[in-house]
Amino acid sequence: MDIMSYKSAVIKAYNGVLAAILITVFTSVFEAFLLSYLQSDDVKLWFLVVFSIITAAAWIFFMLGLGAVNRVLENSGDIGAIKKLQVACCINVIVYLLLAIIYCMTINAINSYNIDSVNLYGTVEIFVKVFVVVAYILNVVGYVTLKKSITFPETGGINKLLFSSILLIVGTLMLLFRYINIVGFIILIIASALYILGWLKIKNSWKNIE
Repeated sequence: MDIMSYKSAVIKAYNGVLAAILITVFTSVFEAFLLSYLQSDDVKLWFLVVFSIITAAAWIFFMLGLGAVNRVLENSGDIGAIKKLQVACCINVIVYLLLAIIYCMTINAINSYNIDSVNLYGTVEIFVKVFVVVAYILNVVGYVTLKKSITFPETGGINKLLFSSILLIVGTLMLLFRYINIVGFIILIIASALYILGWLKIKNSWKNIE
């Protein structure tokens, strides 16, 4: 494995995950706690449209970073694990783009006084957000594979990533169904910090390559 190519790839992946996780957490916090302070429903939804698009862009950034990592890996098992993480990123991108569309449609329904459509879009929104949990489950599968790897340069950080992915599932479900928001928020913050620390170890793993 070319050390400089690997170093460049993991730095790209780390920068991508840093952006994706921080923006995703901010969007979740904004929706769960800050949205209620805005008076106009239109303004609330337009904020969510913008944040959803930015979040989708951040996950694309992470997905491209993972692609760079995959191009320098040599073990097929490691490559397969990273591809699962890429699929998870792709799911997140699709989810947030769909949410942006749903919010736009909800704005139109509100302005048209179509309450039935507003309620329908609210139900669809929850259904779409469930796929974020599916993405985190794929993360768990991918990180379990990397944890067992004897060729991946950094497996110590994988433990943090594996544990944080499980916490992200729990925290996301709590926020998704408005169940004990403050607890879900705390879990989400802890999980996000662990996720970033896990990828920080991977970013520095090029030093372990001989």
